[in-house]
Amino acid sequence: MKPFSTIHARLRPVALLAALSLGVAPIVAAPAVATPAAVAAVATAATPAVAATTLVTAPVATLRSSKPTISGKARVGNRLTAKPGRWASGTTFSYTWKVAGTKVATGKTFTPKKKHLGKKVTVAVKGKKSGSTVTRRSAAKTVAKGVFTAPKPTISGTAKVGATLTSKPGTWTPKPTSVRYQWMANGTAIKGATGTRYTLKSAQHGKRITVKVTGTRSAHQSRSRTSAATPAVVRKPRITAQPESALVDAGQTVRLSVSATGGGLRYQWQRQAPGTTTWTSLAGKTSRTLSFTARAKDTLGEYRVVVKNAAGTVSSRSVILFVDSTPSQPYPADTVYVGNYWMQVVSETEVLDLDGGQSEVYALLWACPVGDDVSASPYWDLYSEYRAGGTWYDGEEFDLGTDADGCGNLLIDAIVPTSGARGGIWAVTDHSASGSYAPMTQYVDGLK
Repeated sequence: MKPFSTIHARLRPVALLAALSLGVAPIVAAPAVATPAAVAAVATAATPAVAATTLVTAPVATLRSSKPTISGKARVGNRLTAKPGRWASGTTFSYTWKVAGTKVATGKTFTPKKKHLGKKVTVAVKGKKSGSTVTRRSAAKTVAKGVFTAPKPTISGTAKVGATLTSKPGTWTPKPTSVRYQWMANGTAIKGATGTRYTLKSAQHGKRITVKVTGTRSAHQSRSRTSAATPAVVRKPRITAQPESALVDAGQTVRLSVSATGGGLRYQWQRQAPGTTTWTSLAGKTSRTLSFTARAKDTLGEYRVVVKNAAGTVSSRSVILFVDSTPSQPYPADTVYVGNYWMQVVSETEVLDLDGGQSEVYALLWACPVGDDVSASPYWDLYSEYRAGGTWYDGEEFDLGTDADGCGNLLIDAIVPTSGARGGIWAVTDHSASGSYAPMTQYVDGLK
């Protein structure tokens, strides 16, 4: 028989193996000396435990996922996008699109076609990570008719009676298979105006024109777009009330007016100076009424107004403005003006210094008849005075002759104090047409 210490040493690895198989802490014998009976009991108890041992594999964790969704309106021609939702980080995805249960695509996006109209579309998302695979399916969406993306149509051409307007629909997506047009005046359809072009009639005068474009395509909702409105339709201007000539004193307000029809009218008043043929536009005078403060130098100017719109231009008749001078606002020298029936011009004034603080001021006066009730020469109808230093001094007229037309020249002069000669004014009184009018006095700048 072997010594007990040898038996004890060999039993220690047997007990260790048994403990590992059972999943319990190893049994380690105490180093104290045991009896042979105790050794036999340990050996007997260890043997059946080894035979009953079973190995268990740990379960694999489930992949975290959520139900996917479909982003976008389910319409023919509209791209849909699969949204996986919240999954474990690092998950890779694949997609399967189905329409009415039939696989139609495998990408992340899918665009329904005409044949899918009215059917249900779903997407299945398969996620993989670390050997684990999970498939989740979205809720179904029903594919509806597609819709157009379309701009407002445009209208080209001038909105005037007799002109032709043209409509352009712009670029539609998708391209419609049929396009219809309806022209409208103030929102009301114009009978028979259903083409891309329309020629404006008198019935549309004063109305704003639009065009409605309607596009259609299979499996798509029809869509209509209406253009912006044109300006009100116009026709060539027609003047219904002409301006009238006016007579005012210097410093008074002048008012000239015109009435016209045609629509969309614009006005520009113009002036033509006496003795010229050029019309000059008056800045800022762009309404149907011309209003301004008359100046003496404005006399005998001609005025007219140009009326225009998109359909054409028309000018009023020209009228004459007569401005009577005043002592406070005399005519400048060399200004043509009218007394009663004599048209007159006084030249620049000259001076001749005399003895005793006196000066002789003089100027040429040209006059031409504008009526029959005049004398044979202006010498008999025109009388002059000169104001110097606030005092009026009688003038004297010298007849320098008359031409075949009855136009004559006079020399007018006056003896005045030298101290008041400069800055004085002439007063010329016209006694023509004495049977019809009172004498008319006009004032002209004297010696500068």
